[in-house]
Amino acid sequence: MNNKEYLDQIASDTAKTKATTGFFGFNISPRFGKIIIGCFIAAVLIIIIGIIVGIVSGGSSERDYLDRIYLRTNNLMEAISTYNKKVKSSELRSMGNSLNAVLTETSYNTSKILEEEYDADAGKPKSNKIAEEEEEDKTALMESLENARISGTLDRIYAHNFTYAISMLSNLESDAIKKAKNSDTANTLSSSKANLDKLYSQFDEFNSR
Repeated sequence: MNNKEYLDQIASDTAKTKATTGFFGFNISPRFGKIIIGCFIAAVLIIIIGIIVGIVSGGSSERDYLDRIYLRTNNLMEAISTYNKKVKSSELRSMGNSLNAVLTETSYNTSKILEEEYDADAGKPKSNKIAEEEEEDKTALMESLENARISGTLDRIYAHNFTYAISMLSNLESDAIKKAKNSDTANTLSSSKANLDKLYSQFDEFNSR
């Protein structure tokens, strides 16, 4: 073998080595290496997405949802008690009374669940943040209704605010149902949600006139 043939052989061997080594010391082709890297990146992305979804969807426990539902129902009942009698439309007042009845039942049932399943006093949420947020929402609702009363637009604002409030409470119950630990709790919340959804349709129809 002359010098030229020897150098050509070395160059050929080097090229083969580069094409089959270099991934954590294993002899693999560049194409297979790319596949492995791609799978690794995909796995990392799946893990990251799973963590994000877990944070977003799993941040609240069943107890958190029940605390919110209890506080929310009682705050809405307070608003109805204060302003329903000041509404001019008899139809809207009747709808407010129906909503108050559903909220009263939901409040009672939720308090029982909190006491029996968590040995907790209703109205005393585990999280101070929940209490603060619900109190802020109640204050905003009461201020909105009072401003509407003063400006002579109470019926319209009352219908609008409670259409929104019913929708949000129904969504809250949907989330609580997903977290429910037993079927009795899920059935209780589902019954309340069904009644709220019927009232939502009535308020929404009135609101859209």
